[in-house]
Amino acid sequence: MTDPHYILEYMQDNDLRYFQVANQFNRDVVVSFNDRSLEDGIEKMRKFLSKNTGFHRIKLYSNNDLKTNGVPRQEPQVFEVSITGKEFDPPKQDSEPITGFGVNPSYPSAGGIIGVEQYLSKHEENATLREKIKGLELEIQYLRDQHGREIDRLRADHEAALKAAKDSNQMFSQGLGMLMQRMGVGE
Repeated sequence: MTDPHYILEYMQDNDLRYFQVANQFNRDVVVSFNDRSLEDGIEKMRKFLSKNTGFHRIKLYSNNDLKTNGVPRQEPQVFEVSITGKEFDPPKQDSEPITGFGVNPSYPSAGGIIGVEQYLSKHEENATLREKIKGLELEIQYLRDQHGREIDRLRADHEAALKAAKDSNQMFSQGLGMLMQRMGVGE
């Protein structure tokens, strides 16, 4: 995870005033491509970082050139940051020593820390599984269509065979009737 202060310094050093911020569900939370000075862009990012908490993916851009569908033409600089909301608080004057088996009780415990590689591999695995699901859904749709066509074909064949059987039965009845009439049995 990247330190929020480093992101602000990086924006300053590389003149990256435009940005997109996505939450942990990869949905855009802030999209900022309005014309502004570098200081305004950094101040807007500082306000976002100081007033929000959670995991965010930040994409930084040096220009605001967008395609017609609203997607930036430029490849972004991507940072992932976990914000606790205390990064921009002023430091405490009377700091307390680390207590309790060497664990700092003020450190927020999130149930464990995962590395970037593990996080990215899980996203890659999710994307692969989504692709497989989409492929299976398409295969199911294809098989349903094929099954429907097969049922229609079998229904038409059945109707033709039934009609042929009725015609054959009718011809047999007529032939039997004529035979019985000639023999004089039917009267």
